[in-house]
Amino acid sequence: MKNYYVSAALLALALLPAGCPSGGIQSNKQVYANLSADKPESGDGTRLGPSVEDPETPSNDPQVTALRSAAKELAGRSEDSARQIEVQHLLISFAGAGTAARRSKTEAEKLAAQLWEQLLGGADFDKLVKEHTDDSHPGIYAMTLNPADADQGQGLYLRTNMVPAFGNVGWRLKVGEVGVAAYHAKNSQYGWHIIKRLR
Repeated sequence: MKNYYVSAALLALALLPAGCPSGGIQSNKQVYANLSADKPESGDGTRLGPSVEDPETPSNDPQVTALRSAAKELAGRSEDSARQIEVQHLLISFAGAGTAARRSKTEAEKLAAQLWEQLLGGADFDKLVKEHTDDSHPGIYAMTLNPADADQGQGLYLRTNMVPAFGNVGWRLKVGEVGVAAYHAKNSQYGWHIIKRLR
């Protein structure tokens, strides 16, 4: 079994631009496009479902509980058979996850839970992305299953070159539906992805 923690650390170092004194990284869009190795698989070689990782400490916060439940419910769904999808996502990250975010992991989960509750109440997804994402707005990505169709210059990424949970959640959503990928060190290493399927 590969050591994903070492791989993630090496990946983080590889993403630092040369001569960057502040320790900044490439845009998240570039980071996602560059991720292509070490995709976690089950014992039979199939791709794992969306990431769900129970944090080290239980939460009595009803918003956090609802967020975790939503991630687990989505993980149990079957994937859509579409060859291509397009999603918009809202990334809630934390310090040390390879983004510019400075909040703690606990604060990130709490914020993701608050935004999730707002979305369930009818909040405008694009507005929340614009106000809160730790990726660049609009955070729209098209993904394909077919390597021959992938064209990063046109914004169409091969699913296996994306953060695993990102595509796995997207393919489990119906068009117009919103779902969440919980933080997971291997499958959703940048934080919580709240994802809306656009097509």
